[in-house]
Amino acid sequence: GDKYKVVNADAMYVTDFNYSTYSYVKTGFDGEGMVTSAIDYVTSEDIPVMYVLNGNGEAALGVSFRDAVEKNNIDVRTLNLLAEAGVPEDAAGIVMGAPQKDYSAETTEKILSYLEKGGKAIIFSNYTAEAMPNFDSVLSNYGVTREEGIILEGDSSRYMTYQYCVIPTVNYADITAKVYGDAYLLAPMSQGIRTLDTYRASITMQPLLATAESAYAKVDVQNMTTSEKESGDIGGPFTVGMLIQEDINNDKEAETEVVYYSTGYLLDEDYNRSVSGSNAELFGGTANYLCNGTDTSSAVAVKSLQVQYLTLTDFSANFWTVICVFALPVLCLLAGTLVWLNRRKR
Repeated sequence: GDKYKVVNADAMYVTDFNYSTYSYVKTGFDGEGMVTSAIDYVTSEDIPVMYVLNGNGEAALGVSFRDAVEKNNIDVRTLNLLAEAGVPEDAAGIVMGAPQKDYSAETTEKILSYLEKGGKAIIFSNYTAEAMPNFDSVLSNYGVTREEGIILEGDSSRYMTYQYCVIPTVNYADITAKVYGDAYLLAPMSQGIRTLDTYRASITMQPLLATAESAYAKVDVQNMTTSEKESGDIGGPFTVGMLIQEDINNDKEAETEVVYYSTGYLLDEDYNRSVSGSNAELFGGTANYLCNGTDTSSAVAVKSLQVQYLTLTDFSANFWTVICVFALPVLCLLAGTLVWLNRRKR
């Protein structure tokens, strides 16, 4: 019919500003992704709308994360609930991007009203020194709460550079299908997700991301003097990503769905580049699952024109440092000494 989408050839190449040369350079080719997305767009009957909340210091979606959502033909819009009567009726889902200050009671009521009618939400949170009772009430309404403190990883093979840069284990689900297996995710400054002792029987939970048993949470973050585990720290393992579903109509189908990630740094562009875009892939898969259901996404990732980052855990970096800097030179010296001794005997 009259539905169409223009694919601009000039936009097929992704460019970025190089501060070394003060010029724009081509960093990726997105032709396949744009054409595939356009075909999917013109053959789709409805385009879902996802609202990103703002007004409370929430993290804005970077280019990589917005592209990951829009490639699934989801319309991304911003929403300030302070200025609106509630979440719009056309909302296929909302994003609560780690607010820096607590929601008002009115805003919290609007969010809960939307979710209790079968709404969908992606929720991120960050550690804050100040209490956020209204924000936490949204979590507790769905059976979870935040553990105190920030998670540090004790196993050097499970973090990158710093102990708070946790590399979580990815559990297989429709949401995580594209990052399950060989891909690394980076979840810095995470808090543990703790399940409440009591919650509604209609609620079910599925952990998506988890730390190793060697992880622990530093409770007194403000006065922390060491990264070593101390008395009073909370022992792991911890869940840092959770799918929460509620069957509100008692028909054995989940109407309300909430995906909660306990760190807003999953949305950070720098950390995303460190794992070659896997964090954005996870966010795109989450948005596609909530807004489009379990249908397989046709989104195609940008083909990088740059050298890919080599993601090394702290253990791997130390291991190869020992091999390359110490072991190989020692072996060369030993081999040379043996050759010298052998020739001397002649």
